[in-house]
Amino acid sequence: MENPYQAPSSDSPPPLPVEGVEGLKNPRLLGLLGICFYALSTLGEIAHHLQRSFAAGVAMASLHAHDSYYVVAGVPGVFEWLMVGAALPSMVFFFMWKYRAAGNGWILNPSVMKVTPAMAVGCYFIPLVNFVLPCKAMAGIALASYGNTRGVALWWTTQLVSMIGGIALGAILASRPEHAAPTLMEHLYIAWSIATFVAAWKIVTEISKAQAEKCMA
Repeated sequence: MENPYQAPSSDSPPPLPVEGVEGLKNPRLLGLLGICFYALSTLGEIAHHLQRSFAAGVAMASLHAHDSYYVVAGVPGVFEWLMVGAALPSMVFFFMWKYRAAGNGWILNPSVMKVTPAMAVGCYFIPLVNFVLPCKAMAGIALASYGNTRGVALWWTTQLVSMIGGIALGAILASRPEHAAPTLMEHLYIAWSIATFVAAWKIVTEISKAQAEKCMA
């Protein structure tokens, strides 16, 4: 009878790889970088909004008070540059993160993945398709990562409303004076932008955490 306590011989077959782990790449760093730059962009947007609100409060109507905008509210353009400058790397890191997360999804559970990693990113640049496919891709990633689509609907709803609202708000502001006081719609849009960031932070963090745990399994 074979001794159960005997060490396996050198010619024993190697152990089989753990299913669903082989080939996974940890997306946590890319997700963290994307969220950090997104936070900076959102902070720049909030700061610019507060700057305009404060400047409008002290400017009054006289030319002298209008000039004080530049003295009281700070250097013009700083917050705008922060907002745009941080948004660009945020999008790049987010696309890199989503490509990797989608690739992991195809390894973890290809049956729930309906969008390829390349299309999960490329669909953002296709008119009309970019209203549906990004959400479908994220839903597949979430299903493959932690078994449900928790947070996906909220993430995509906030993203869509923010995008459409931004376009509408831009068209309205184009006909107003450059340094006019922010309207109620702008106040609401800033509040929505914060909600949009929180929803994006939660979905990226949860998917990254779930996939990172599977990478280390």
